[in-house]
Amino acid sequence: MEIVIGLIVGLILGGGAIYAFLKFSGNNIITQAKLESEQHKKQSQLEADTKAKEIELVAQQKAFKLKEQFELDQNAARKKLDEQESRIEKRESILDRKLDTLSHKERNLDDLAAKLDTQSKSIAAKEAELEELLRRERNELLNMTSLTPEQAQERLMQRIENECKSDVGAIVQRITQQAEEEGKEK
Repeated sequence: MEIVIGLIVGLILGGGAIYAFLKFSGNNIITQAKLESEQHKKQSQLEADTKAKEIELVAQQKAFKLKEQFELDQNAARKKLDEQESRIEKRESILDRKLDTLSHKERNLDDLAAKLDTQSKSIAAKEAELEELLRRERNELLNMTSLTPEQAQERLMQRIENECKSDVGAIVQRITQQAEEEGKEK
């Protein structure tokens, strides 16, 4: 009986030892499984973070390239616009100068037309005066029939000479004034 008790005690102690061993082993296996699970979770999280960073980096690179391309396009458009503005300004400047030149020439033509008109009127008046003078002279000569033809001719020549001298003086003075005016304008 002692054997049986020893056997029972041995069995109980053996069963307790097996139970403790199995419980200890089970706890170790569970702990190890938890550790492996945590490591796998951390590994997965690290891989996910790495992949997210890669995706973000690729997106940033694409955004940077798009921004660079946009800036290049914008700079090209701005340069083209500046060139067009420059050409327009040059054309405006050329047109302004041409307009100024045409205005100046138009004023000169108006001045010349006025001078020509004045001269034409003056010449017409002189011609009328001369015709009147010649008519009076003829009448006077006809009235002076007592003079010889040579005397009448000499008298006529003296009067014409005197009138020509006064007309020549007036013409010289007018030409001098016109030359002075033209010299001032230039």
